[in-house]
Amino acid sequence: MVEDSHNEDKMRWKFSSLGKFTVKSTYYSLMNNEDIVNEASKLKNIWKGRGPNRANHLVWLARHGRLMTSNLKMKMTLKQCDVCLICQLASETTIHAIRDCLWIEKQVLEILDAITGTSTKQKQEGLVGQEFSRQGWVKLNVDNSARSCPCLAGGGGLFRNDHGHWLFGFTVNISEATSLVAELWAILKGLEITLHLGFKHLEIESDSLIGVQVIKEATEDHQHYNFIDCIRKVLSRD
Repeated sequence: MVEDSHNEDKMRWKFSSLGKFTVKSTYYSLMNNEDIVNEASKLKNIWKGRGPNRANHLVWLARHGRLMTSNLKMKMTLKQCDVCLICQLASETTIHAIRDCLWIEKQVLEILDAITGTSTKQKQEGLVGQEFSRQGWVKLNVDNSARSCPCLAGGGGLFRNDHGHWLFGFTVNISEATSLVAELWAILKGLEITLHLGFKHLEIESDSLIGVQVIKEATEDHQHYNFIDCIRKVLSRD
């Protein structure tokens, strides 16, 4: 092995026989890369879709991760919070916006209802009601006021008898919370007041489908499980 100490190391472009960068050599190197060719073919197929161009454009943006989701806006320093504005349960990434958000599931069910002419909606017994059909029951309506990202929030509710007459009302001041947390606070406070007043038969009405689903389905790894567990314990009492 002969060491040549008189010549300095130089950068060479490996895709050119002369060792110099050229656009032509770069192009040929890319065209000979099977992964890149397959990816380019998939992207071309997006524009061959039979749907409207705006739908193809949406798919193209999603494929490149360029949908203006809350997560992307936060990376661009346009927002301080990346929580999904609709479900407020997770970071609004591209995959969340087009598949994982609970609102998407709700829209799919409504589309299926329209196509099949049947109803896939399930009655939220004990948590959501639409009208008074049982005598001697008290109805609790709860609601919240909060922006999408954690900020000053509040909640409240009112109790009515089986004739719709107002019985009692309450409000809850929450220093910092999302809309979902404010809704859970209002439900929990309403249940505590129910125990204090001694109502035996209670029907709760909430306009937050997400809140109802969380109470019914959330597991221990949910970030708001403490609230959910307290609500479940109160609901399980006689």
